[in-house]
Amino acid sequence: MDLKNIFKSGPNYTKLKTNLRLMINRLKLLERKRTEIAQKARVEIAEYLRSGKLDRARVRVEHIIREDYAVEAMERIEMYADLLLARSGLIESQTELDPGLEVAVASILWASPRLQAEVPEISAVCQELSTKYGKEFAQACVSNSLESIEVNEKLVSHMSIAAPKANLIEKYLLVIASTYNVKYEADPTVLSEEELASLQLMSSSQPSQRPLTLSQPPAAPSDSVLYYYKPGPQSKLSNPAHNEAAAPNSNLNLPDVPNPGSGNKDVDFNDLEARFNKLKKR
Repeated sequence: MDLKNIFKSGPNYTKLKTNLRLMINRLKLLERKRTEIAQKARVEIAEYLRSGKLDRARVRVEHIIREDYAVEAMERIEMYADLLLARSGLIESQTELDPGLEVAVASILWASPRLQAEVPEISAVCQELSTKYGKEFAQACVSNSLESIEVNEKLVSHMSIAAPKANLIEKYLLVIASTYNVKYEADPTVLSEEELASLQLMSSSQPSQRPLTLSQPPAAPSDSVLYYYKPGPQSKLSNPAHNEAAAPNSNLNLPDVPNPGSGNKDVDFNDLEARFNKLKKR
């Protein structure tokens, strides 16, 4: 009887699921933090372009490209961790690695030494996966030397230490200049005419919208009728057309009073006195 097999312990599935959840939360936090840093750096690059510091802007763009690649890589690892958490029951029930989880497990094991400084939970996850599927398998995944299983190509490309290509840097500069309304002419020796045309079309299809502020209220239409109310116990509309329409028709039987502006300069006061007396008797 082999004593090693007696005291050999299997993977702790509870620990695996707990660290997967912690790993997902930490990755989300890092993604949000890195995205905010890259957004602030874009404003800085726009200022460099505006002041004519093109070389400084190109160097700064390389940092943004690496940050964007790192965020995409973390999002992919987060997706794989979420997949393992969703299929944890399948991991527990099967002794062999399920074909639907091969790329996810291999990619997490490969990314572990590259992310463990920022995501310490990934080391605990890989330890349980190594216990489950064997140390030789885990080492082969770290070196990406398996013949039947390959680590995700985009993940390997995004976490590579190679410098970004020159045409990618020019594309970033054009997009940043268009976003912040800065004049910038790309290097024609780096970007082709088709690439320039596609970038210009993309920029023109997304016009910037200027939001309304309190100091700039929206203008009223020219054909609209505005009514202004005056404060008081009996407010009346200052629109004369409305006042004429709203005035009630008088039903009082009043005597005809001559119009002073009708052109008759001589006024018959006796006739007025007779009409006044007639009103008193009513």
